[in-house]
Order: sequence, then C-alpha cells, then structure tokens
Amino acid sequence: RDAATVTMSIVDRAGTELTKTGHALTAMNFPLPTLPVGNYHVRLRATVNGQNDTLVLPISVVTSTLRHSQTSIALLEAGEQPQLSSDGDTQVVFGNANRLLAYSTFQNVRWAPHHRLDEGLAATIADRHLTDDFQADTWPSAFDPNAYVTSTGVALYPFGSDDIEYAALAAGDPAMSPVRGQLLGWFTQVVNNPDSNTDQVSYALLGLAKLGQPVLPDVHAWLAVPNLPDHERLTLAMALDAMGAREEVRPIVTYLLQRYGHTQAPYTWLTLGASHDDQLVATARYAIIAADVGDSTGFGALRYSLSHPPKDTTTNLEAALAAERLLATASNAVSISYRLGGQTVTKQLKNTD
Repeated sequence: RDAATVTMSIVDRAGTELTKTGHALTAMNFPLPTLPVGNYHVRLRATVNGQNDTLVLPISVVTSTLRHSQTSIALLEAGEQPQLSSDGDTQVVFGNANRLLAYSTFQNVRWAPHHRLDEGLAATIADRHLTDDFQADTWPSAFDPNAYVTSTGVALYPFGSDDIEYAALAAGDPAMSPVRGQLLGWFTQVVNNPDSNTDQVSYALLGLAKLGQPVLPDVHAWLAVPNLPDHERLTLAMALDAMGAREEVRPIVTYLLQRYGHTQAPYTWLTLGASHDDQLVATARYAIIAADVGDSTGFGALRYSLSHPPKDTTTNLEAALAAERLLATASNAVSISYRLGGQTVTKQLKNTD
C-alpha cells in the first residue's frame, strides 16, 4: 500500500494544523482541539505519490447532541394528568396558554429540518425567543439570507429562482437585514411593473409593509379591486397588520372566519384555497393576523397548523410569526395548584414565568 500524508486543520482557527503519516485506504484518527460552540470547517489535505487532494467539511460544535425535541400543550383542567414519556425524561411546564403555545411552537420549528429560506428563518426566530424569553439552552442557527439571493430577488432554496411569496413573508425580520436593500428594490420594482399580477403585487406590498415602507394607500387601493381573490385579501391583511393597522385587520379576520372558518375544539381552520395544502397555508397565515388582533381563534388556528403540516410545503415560518404574536399578547397572570410527591404546591405565575 502506498504511503500517505494527511494534514488536518480547522479553517476558521489558526494554529490547528496537525499532520499524520499512514497508508492509503487506511483510516486515520485526528483529535480535534477544544472549540467554542459554533460552526467551523475542517480541511483535510492528503498527499500520495506526489498527488494532492483537499476536502473541506463543515462541522458544528454544540452543547448537546439532542436533535429533536417533542412538545405538546394542553389547557389545564382540574384533575389533568400530564402525558409522560415512556422512555425518557419529561419536563412539565405551567403558564399562560398563549405563552406556552408560543414556547411549544418555537421548540417544534427549531428542531425541524431547515433547508428553505422560510425554514431557516423560522429556526432563527425560534432561537431568539427561546433564548431571550424562555432562557432555554440553544445554539445559533447557521441561517444566512445571502445564500438565497438571486440576480434580481431572493429564492426559496439556495441557487433557486425568485420566490416573492416567501421573501415577502420573511422580510422585516432582523435576521433578513443583510438582504434588506435587495428586497426593497425588488418589491418596489414589482409594484411599479404594469405587467405584475395582483398576486405578485399583494406579496410585494406585504414585503414593503414589513420593511417599514409607507404603502398604506396602495394596500387600500388593492383591497378595493373588484373581485379580489380572498387569498390575496389575506395577504393584504398581513400587510395592514405589519403596519399596525389592526382595526382594519379585524373585519377581515371576521370575514374570513365567517366565510371559510371551521371550529372544533381545540382547533380552528380555514377552507380557503383550491388544495388541502393551500387551506393549511391559509390557516397558518390567518393565525398570524388573528393572534395579533387578539382574536381567540388565532390560538386554535396555530394549534391546527402545528398538528396538520402540509404535504408539499411547510408552514414553519407562519407558525413562528404567529407564536411571536401570541407571546406579545400573553399578559394575564395565572395561578396553579398541583400535587407532587404527596404534597400540594400552589404558585402564582407572572407574565414572564
């Protein structure tokens, strides 16, 4: 077997180069240096008979090897028995219903796969709130919005084509600030393009509203378009909501619920859309605006979205955005009593508990 020399180094850390000599087709083990939590790249450079090759692999240093966290939520009633894991630890948390549904949502979207723009941003939003509002142990997601930039706009997948729907939904979050200029120019161009259809303009106005642009008159004008499809009405309602025009959102919430809404405790859902996936997406987006205006059906719509994921898309970002709204409206303190080890414990929970 030919002699081989392999050099390993951490690209992101100076002074980590380590060289070993062995034989081709024989495994070599390299001890990694102590690294802080974060994302790194390992470079392996091999030399055999004067021929060189290099391989660079990404690695993540984490505080835990946990890859999936499963959460569930139930409204507490007298005699409630929590569901416990049969093969592991179970953490039972009591608190405001809105706050706990937000917590459950953030846990679910944080641990979901995130290859798409909306999935990556949802995980980032979840990280932020789990850390800031729940003091949970997380590690930073590797979300980089620049990976989705195209020559004209922003794509749903890296190296994909423009996707104005999900770009508009993502716009305005602090994690999207590196591509703010790209989004602003693109959305403005779409609104001003006479060849843009109402669907494209509705999403562009949503994006501009989330970027803080003064598009309220434009949104009013498009809402007045005769025979405007209701899924676009929902999009424009999200634009109104992004601008803080909640009193204008309320009648749209009522209209959508009356025309398309169904309620069966603990769920609320809309049958707005041609396909089942369309209806699930509409329900998730309805949850955002309903939660933000304080309508109780937003809670049930988010629960329905978490329990009924679409088949050919995801609603992770919608769920994270709805959870943010619920978290902001979780204002009522609660009191609970429970028995543990034969003792009764009573505790008053404040807004942030």
